[in-house]
Amino acid sequence: MRILVWLLLWSSLGQWLRVVICASSDNSSNSKSPYQVIVDGGSTGSRLHVYYSNSNQITRLGSARSWSPLTAYADPQLSPMETAQHLIEAFQYAINMVPPQHHSRTTVKYAATAGMRLLSNEDQERVYQKLYEGLTRYANFSLTNNTISWPFYDLDIFTLSGSSEGFYGMVAANYLAGRIDADLKCKNCHLNDVEFPFLGALDMGGSSTQIVYHAASNDNNTALTIRQEDFYSHSYLSYGVDQFRHHLWNLIIAENQAENPCLFPNYQLKHNNVTMYGTGDATECSRLVKKLLPSLDGSIKQGAAVGGIAHPPLSGHFYAMSLYFFALDCLVSLAYPHDSDKRNQIQWPTPTLHSLIEAAQSFCARSWTHDLSLLVEPHAFTRPHVLPFRCYEAVYMTTLLVDGFGFDAHSRDISFKFDVNNQEVEWTLGMALSLEEESSLSTLDEEDTLIGSLVGELRMAYYLDMFGYHQLSI
Repeated sequence: MRILVWLLLWSSLGQWLRVVICASSDNSSNSKSPYQVIVDGGSTGSRLHVYYSNSNQITRLGSARSWSPLTAYADPQLSPMETAQHLIEAFQYAINMVPPQHHSRTTVKYAATAGMRLLSNEDQERVYQKLYEGLTRYANFSLTNNTISWPFYDLDIFTLSGSSEGFYGMVAANYLAGRIDADLKCKNCHLNDVEFPFLGALDMGGSSTQIVYHAASNDNNTALTIRQEDFYSHSYLSYGVDQFRHHLWNLIIAENQAENPCLFPNYQLKHNNVTMYGTGDATECSRLVKKLLPSLDGSIKQGAAVGGIAHPPLSGHFYAMSLYFFALDCLVSLAYPHDSDKRNQIQWPTPTLHSLIEAAQSFCARSWTHDLSLLVEPHAFTRPHVLPFRCYEAVYMTTLLVDGFGFDAHSRDISFKFDVNNQEVEWTLGMALSLEEESSLSTLDEEDTLIGSLVGELRMAYYLDMFGYHQLSI
């Protein structure tokens, strides 16, 4: 009878202790905050996001933007306050969005991307240190009545690697599409049922572009949990639209001095003191883009892989986000202003790339002075000073996808997404999910250690009781 009682105690103790520990953790003032603040330090500006975790779901509550990129503050003569000033309003938004009782436990991360990767490590660290000092010492961000209210440290400002940026984008795409849950596990699928259960991701920024997808050779993940090692991921630095455009303009000047087929007819600009005139020839623009895809300096012959880097065979369906969506949505909206049938035949947002290439012919041929420049609000996702470059961007992206990465021009393997169920497809969401999962695993490890210790003590009490040592208590 005594042995039976001890066995029953052992069988239920672990579960009971976990319930007690979890309840204690939830009610503790030291418990983890359900909020996260993550800043995307991009090459065209910084965007702060506030995420909230509840019932195994993570949602973005809102965001605030600064249009100034952090690279604009790389001048060593700038003070910490001058470096941080452009972000004060965004951080104040976070302070107002997160309830005060959670401030002291809310994760805050500033992750810079390709723009800062172009700087030397020494320059990056100098800018980060000034930004941290400006936000904490001078901007009163972390100090309230001389008491630290946000757990924000200098190491929370860093440069995110290109491969991690791509991976987080892929995590966000799969979560919003319902392919995975907040624990990063595949939902409603089994390895034998779905050949490619995870979506790939394509991300385009101003300074770099990323591609990430589940490599067919890494299909031994029987748990169907998203793990970074199971995915091919690469970031192409200087292949973002702004950096690539700079190299392309140099090539055009070297070849013909003045005529630029990647600009709308009648549009003019100066580059390196040379006035360029747009001709709006998408085919010729694509020919020039292809020359630079293998290497931006022309050192690798045309026809080689993008950046000279071969990748595994493409697999599964992809979500394309950020500037892929903004530029190509503009293309679809403006390519056929008087032909809605042609526009509908594209079947946006999952078109064939061939249909986008055809649309670019019509789009790029539109006159700037007598047509596009007269539009009051040409496109919801295109600011006026960006519109002149949408022809180039559309041609560059479609050429990159077909002739660079090798997507089938006549398939519908890519969906171009801004949001899914009113949630933006952003790599910051993927980071929030990954940080939440890491935190949960850490909490479980701590609970298991405590439970193991208590069960061990109970087991020792059992042996002592069986052998008559009744004086020991636990």
